[in-house]
Amino acid sequence: MNEETRPANGNARNEHELQFYYNRDARLAKASERVRALYDGQPKRKIAFFSSLTDTKPKAAMFISIVVMCLMILFISNMTSGGNDGNLAGNTISAHVMRYNGASFIVLKKQRLRADAWADIVDISMARPDAEKSKLSSKQIVFTTAETEEFRWTLPFETPRLIFFLSAGNDTQRLAVTSD
Repeated sequence: MNEETRPANGNARNEHELQFYYNRDARLAKASERVRALYDGQPKRKIAFFSSLTDTKPKAAMFISIVVMCLMILFISNMTSGGNDGNLAGNTISAHVMRYNGASFIVLKKQRLRADAWADIVDISMARPDAEKSKLSSKQIVFTTAETEEFRWTLPFETPRLIFFLSAGNDTQRLAVTSD
């Protein structure tokens, strides 16, 4: 090479010749299976929600344990909380009792289910669960045609559990309520 064609940095290469330091084959040889499959044009694996939760044994065990725990919680909550809700003459009734400072506070909520639901006087009798035949107190309330209503009153003593007997016309409902 003569001095005229020699580049300024002293290399004997042509200025227009490019030098690559990147070797695609060497990079792909070290790459994972997914990268090689993507480069070869193989179809992409679809990401599925369920298979991503259960593709390995630890993930499958965790998923199964979560499902079992959720089912147990649903079962237990349905078995224990079924006593304070009921249906009375087309109305959904729920009752709650709170104890505070020597008194029991009672909250009775009514929600109308049908247009022809009961809207008149409702008789309520309350008793302790250990002696259902001994009536503690009785009360009359009036259901109106409103969609939801809430009734509150107090008893002058604390009781951990109460049983309500509600009667509206020919329909009767029994609610067993535990205090909070």
